[in-house]
Amino acid sequence: RSTLFPYTTLFRSSIRSGNTAFLKSLYTDIVFRDVIVRSGITAETALREMIYYLASNITHPFTYNSVAKNIGVKSMETVANWISCLEQTYMVRCLNKYTPKVGVQIRSPKKLYFIDNALAGQVGFNLSKNQGLWLENAVAIELQRRGADFYYHSNGHECDFVLRSGNTVTQAIQVSAVMDQPDTRKRELDGITSAMDAYGLQLGTIVTLDRRETITDSQGRQVEIIPCWQWILDERI
Repeated sequence: RSTLFPYTTLFRSSIRSGNTAFLKSLYTDIVFRDVIVRSGITAETALREMIYYLASNITHPFTYNSVAKNIGVKSMETVANWISCLEQTYMVRCLNKYTPKVGVQIRSPKKLYFIDNALAGQVGFNLSKNQGLWLENAVAIELQRRGADFYYHSNGHECDFVLRSGNTVTQAIQVSAVMDQPDTRKRELDGITSAMDAYGLQLGTIVTLDRRETITDSQGRQVEIIPCWQWILDERI
């Protein structure tokens, strides 16, 4: 289902019937009217290939240079400008790595989220039914809706989202569709505790599809594992 765009009767009918005409029309309107015409972009084919590439790799780290190489564009500045144009239409959101050093933040890989799960699924090449990917994108959309100032954390282990208030990181959120496999559980816990260690947090959150659990470590810190629906309803920001 859509997560942000207006949920009109036509849209609802299109999703339930499996008719993707509405999504294709919406995508075409945004790209042509709000990006190509407004910004005077002439390399339409390359732009569409970039969007296709990004939609096929949502939630994964990327650099402007890596995208430029993959779509055959010579200048990474061109890619940066095109992505900025897409952000201005609210179709995508780029996420920076959290670091107090602005220069490092600018040079570090970014992560990209589509502002609507249904649209990203229509635009990109997503053969895998990766529930974790779609759940992470949905959480990013919800954080955007709440007006959060958020980033990703990476220092050997990665935490999907850290939230900042002023100059202080106040929350760490990890997203994992399932927590049943030992390797997955260890990876997700390592990621959230890495962020908690880095920013002195006593509480971390792991958003899942349906699991609920609270883990307390030897220092008295807690990791709360909660279903996505509960996290959305809580609106803790």
